Amino acid sequence: MRQCNCSGQCGPQPEGLSRREFLELTAAGAAGALLAGPALGATFELPAEEFEKWKRDLLGPSRPRVYSSDKHTDARMHLGGIGTGNFEVGADGQFTTWQLFNTLRDGQVPFYLAIKAGAVARLLQTAGGPDWPRVPRIEMTGEYPVATLRFLDGALPVQVELSAFSPFAPLDTALSSVPLAALVFRLRNTSGQAQTVSLAAFMQNPVGYDARGANDWAAFRHPGFGGNVTEPLQAGRAHGLVFRAVPAGEPSLDKPVHLFASNNLAGLNSPPPARPDKLKLEMLDRLPAALAELKAPEQTVVWIEEAAADFPEALLRAVRNAVRAGATLILSGRTQPLLRAYAAVTGGKPLSSAAARPDIVFEDFERGYENWTVEGTAFGTKPATGT
Repeated sequence: MRQCNCSGQCGPQPEGLSRREFLELTAAGAAGALLAGPALGATFELPAEEFEKWKRDLLGPSRPRVYSSDKHTDARMHLGGIGTGNFEVGADGQFTTWQLFNTLRDGQVPFYLAIKAGAVARLLQTAGGPDWPRVPRIEMTGEYPVATLRFLDGALPVQVELSAFSPFAPLDTALSSVPLAALVFRLRNTSGQAQTVSLAAFMQNPVGYDARGANDWAAFRHPGFGGNVTEPLQAGRAHGLVFRAVPAGEPSLDKPVHLFASNNLAGLNSPPPARPDKLKLEMLDRLPAALAELKAPEQTVVWIEEAAADFPEALLRAVRNAVRAGATLILSGRTQPLLRAYAAVTGGKPLSSAAARPDIVFEDFERGYENWTVEGTAFGTKPATGT
């Protein structure tokens, strides 16, 4: 089994095969199959009239199939070039299945279109998105590579049509590999009087998003975000936006901080961390016992990891004095022996023995099965096991 991820590039490479050679070999194989014998030839026989009908159906004009947002909720078409990643536009007007992040997961990126015609404003989708007034119905025709959406709303004084496509030309790999999805609107005034129409697009800057982790798009938050910048771009009559992210700068502090830690400093420094210049780190046993020797208590932090039950009394008093003077105390860890010992001495109640809060049942989905019975052995004589 190959352990690398080079798609076989590390091994012997086969000789290249041109398109012309491929067609010649394919034609030769097809001819050989037809000459193999009458039995095989009979398989491909087709009456002349049926063949002509098949050609007419294939090449003749026909009406495109129409997908409606109220019936065909899963009708969608890919947008994106060859090898560029893609997303989908649906009959409901939503843009979904964002496969642009080099992962196996489908991403979710907020992208909405809206229109204001006269005094009427509408979100151009029938499902999903923000809670705004929206068009009631959409009809979509999908004839690759073009998807056409017609937004049907009697309150709008204009007819709205969207053509969405990516450049595609058979045998032209360069053109068909352009990372582009074009959205072209066509508006037709049906009101009989002049109208002022505005189109708007809303999209989150997704740089840093990797299609995993929590997505709090309403709050514009994601663990991968940071330094996201959206810049306007203009070239001639074309206007656009550039999404990018600024690399984070060096960590910094507004004021000096003196940190006394119980951890092993060698462990804290491996690998070498990027620490602010104003941060001074020392071992906890260097904490001054005398309060007078502690400079700027309000800028002092005491960090104790898994404080032992037999914590040295002198050091504990030094910590107490520092905290009383304004220092910040951090107790971290899972077992907290010192706190457990303190609880035992003072009569406190350990967290591990505290009674758990009873479960809160918001909805019981099992009630509908209360009166079900099973008769016969069609499904076996005992519950199924496994998956």
